[in-house]
Formats: sequence, C-alpha cells, structure tokens
Amino acid sequence: SSPVLQGIACKNTFVLDPQAAAKEWVEQKDASVKTVVCDAFCLPAMIGLVVSQFYDLMEVDRNAARICESTHADSGNVEAASILARTLANLLKGRSMTEVGAEMERDLRKTESLNYTLQQLSHPI
Repeated sequence: SSPVLQGIACKNTFVLDPQAAAKEWVEQKDASVKTVVCDAFCLPAMIGLVVSQFYDLMEVDRNAARICESTHADSGNVEAASILARTLANLLKGRSMTEVGAEMERDLRKTESLNYTLQQLSHPI
C-alpha cells in the first residue's frame, strides 16, 4: 500500500478534510523521519473521471487535480495525475498515439524543469 496514504490516514483531520490532511503531510518538516510525499497511488483513482469527461480537457484537468489532492497534495503527484488524465482523454478523443505521445513528452519535460525530487515512486499494480 501507499506510504503516503498510510501517513495521511493517520492524521486526525483525514476523515473530515482529506485535502487538508494531505497538505499537512507534505508540509511536515520532521527531519528525523524520512517522509514520502510523492507516489503513484493517486493515479488510478482519477481514471474513471477521465472516461466520463474526456471531451472536456479543462474538466479532466480540474477533476484529476481535485481527486489527486484529496490524498496526494505534493505538486509532483498533481502534475502527474493531470498529465495522465489529459493523455487518456486525448486518446479517447481519437487523436493519434504519435501526437498524444509527443504532447505527453512535452508535458513531462516541463515538469522536469520544476526539479521535483521524488523520495519514492511506486505503483499499486
């Protein structure tokens, strides 16, 4: 399971406000604990939203960010969820794999320029 979700679920505020708990998790500064703030467990949750709203890329982006932020507030997670959501939506629209792949590569290069440091990257599958 996700180390991010495990940490966030232990927060007292998680049941009432998961987004606040996720943000608190990212912002904690306990140097004695190696805190994992970014993993790929936020990605599967937003795939269903893409399928139902693929025709509206702005809605896809907003939904991906909103769903991701409810458990994974790190900006690297949110950006990854948005990139994956846009990629899937564009494929569902019938755009070519070559075109969509090139667009995704451009989006990924932009995130590299933000210099994210991922302490751990894992996938639930």
